[in-house]
Amino acid sequence: MSVEPKYLDRFGNGFERWPVYGVPDHWIAPIDEALDRVFELAPQAVICQIKVKFGGLRIYLGGVPDDVADQVQEIIENVEDHTSHLGLGAGLG
Repeated sequence: MSVEPKYLDRFGNGFERWPVYGVPDHWIAPIDEALDRVFELAPQAVICQIKVKFGGLRIYLGGVPDDVADQVQEIIENVEDHTSHLGLGAGLG
């Protein structure tokens, strides 16, 4: 997996590298687009983890204010659903 460290400064668990586990390369663009939208709504949000769990994308965030939490959750759910339709790709899952 080659992940551009676009949001390296947004990881909130003291990671010195991307806390991204098993995410196929072809999911990165939709994830980046979703995170762009999230950080427009919640600039103080941090990424706790991005991973594949049970064959689907999971994005865990922290620091999302209550007043935008529902909007952020919808963005995350949409990208998780979208990537599930893209499939994992050869040799994964």
